[in-house]
Amino acid sequence: MHKNRVQPMCRLIRARKLQARIRVRWGNVVKLPFAARTFDKVFTVNTIYYWPDLSLGLREITRVLKPGGRLMVGFRSPASLRLVTLAWDNFKRYEPQEVAAAMRNVGFRLLRVEHPTLSQTPDDLVLMGEYKKRSPR
Repeated sequence: MHKNRVQPMCRLIRARKLQARIRVRWGNVVKLPFAARTFDKVFTVNTIYYWPDLSLGLREITRVLKPGGRLMVGFRSPASLRLVTLAWDNFKRYEPQEVAAAMRNVGFRLLRVEHPTLSQTPDDLVLMGEYKKRSPR
């Protein structure tokens, strides 16, 4: 989320009286402003395109996830984004296999890969993984 979207999001949370359940913090995925092992679940939709480095972002998410924690990544396929994002700077399109491999490389076990709108454009992809803390070697 771009920094200028944080205040409107906070106003929406207050208007719906959700402050006790939701806190919004702006940060960078490669240096999240949370302590290690804080979360049971991390959910991200349409953000990986803007991450400075997919592997570093995923590794940082493993730091803030509790062992056995889950990550859900939602994004669109390169085919559905190609024409609208062709001239965009700092925007990376990912094939589902790239995201799946990057998740496995940092310690996630893929639980689900969904491509429910394969026959439609734009299409949606969802990858869900469980983080298993590796034993020290």
